Amino acid sequence: MSSYDLIIRNGLIYDGSGGAPFKGDIAINGDRIEAIGDLSADTAAREIDVNGLAVAPGFINMLSWSVESLIEDGRSQSEIRQGVTLEVMGEGTSMGPMNDSMKAEHTRGILGNARIHYDIEWTTLGEYLEWLEKRGVSTNITSFVGSSTLREHTVGYDDRPPTDDELEAMKTLARQAMERVRRAVAEIEVVNGARISLPTRISCGVAAFRGVESPRDLIAEAEDHMYLDKAVAPTVAPAPGGPASAESLLKVGNLKALRNLVKAIDRRDSYTRFHSDHATQLALTVARELQFDEDQLNAIAIGGPIHDLGKIVVPDEILRKPGMLTASERRSMEEHPVMGAAITAAVTDYDTVVNLVRHHHERFDGNGYPGHLKCTEITLPTRLFTLADAYSAMTTDRPYRKGLTFERAIDEIVNGRGTQFDPDLAVAFVAMIERELGAKEAAA
Repeated sequence: MSSYDLIIRNGLIYDGSGGAPFKGDIAINGDRIEAIGDLSADTAAREIDVNGLAVAPGFINMLSWSVESLIEDGRSQSEIRQGVTLEVMGEGTSMGPMNDSMKAEHTRGILGNARIHYDIEWTTLGEYLEWLEKRGVSTNITSFVGSSTLREHTVGYDDRPPTDDELEAMKTLARQAMERVRRAVAEIEVVNGARISLPTRISCGVAAFRGVESPRDLIAEAEDHMYLDKAVAPTVAPAPGGPASAESLLKVGNLKALRNLVKAIDRRDSYTRFHSDHATQLALTVARELQFDEDQLNAIAIGGPIHDLGKIVVPDEILRKPGMLTASERRSMEEHPVMGAAITAAVTDYDTVVNLVRHHHERFDGNGYPGHLKCTEITLPTRLFTLADAYSAMTTDRPYRKGLTFERAIDEIVNGRGTQFDPDLAVAFVAMIERELGAKEAAA
């Protein structure tokens, strides 16, 4: 028997999958659905009998114009009573970004509704959404960044094409709005069954119409910038003035080749993608605590997600083998750092990234591969990533073995100080892991 905050009983449930509805119960804790089905043996602090009624996921209004009506009455009754639980606003015109002249111009509101009066207390679109949330709204809300709003902010009402500088300014405003979303998503914690926090992030790309591009051209340009952003995330992002700084790190023309190779590895070994992201996040956490410089952070942020890129040349029967490798198979597997570095060098001129990909299996005592480097011959970002790489590998389930407990993995790190791992970095890494585990246990 389980207990919940709320159980909705005896509803005809449409679960959103497209399948036939079925009669059952829905259990809720806080704002999360915990169980669906026959919950007759379970209890709740509150129960609602909806016999004869349908229960379904909320609808999405993709073209909401409630930007001002929600200020007047946040209950949004006209939407809620139709089953709408998410309003997407800002198609064409949005409530930000605003400059001083726009605020003065729109003293009677953005949409000119004379019956609704309010002061514009925000500048960015994000500030408007936060302001609205503090006032209280019933529905979930989000917004496009209105193209007309970006033009008004930059060009005003002049009937002419924007200059190149104005076009870049509009793209910068769009990127700034995307960056707010990126930061919010990065704070979302998803924990898998092994109590390992999975990193969450989004990547963004911007393209602007200059009068000659087709829709397909614009989508392709935005997609290329999005994958550039993905390749350098989470540390490196386009500068506020444009993507030039990120483009200086990677050859954008070759980015699709790298992307396709990474995707190919994902399809062959789903463990690789989770492990790469997990190890990168762990290494970046410690690197920031130790105040690594920007170049060192970038080496981890760019090199970490692709450090196993060379596995593209490892045969499937070796990559997926559910047991110990033979000596010959081990030699084949140990070629992947060299191959990965060669591929990476063709895509980026960033030497510290290539070094990380090539040397992430080196050991502090010189008994690693492929170069048998030791101590400070191994770059600092690589020495740190080696720790995160090993810890993630030890604690992650594989087809042929169960992952180690966190305590056992920490013991392995401690025992490897000065031999496999940099002793000082090992202390900092273990301290970070123990601190995060303690915080999670306290929260639980």
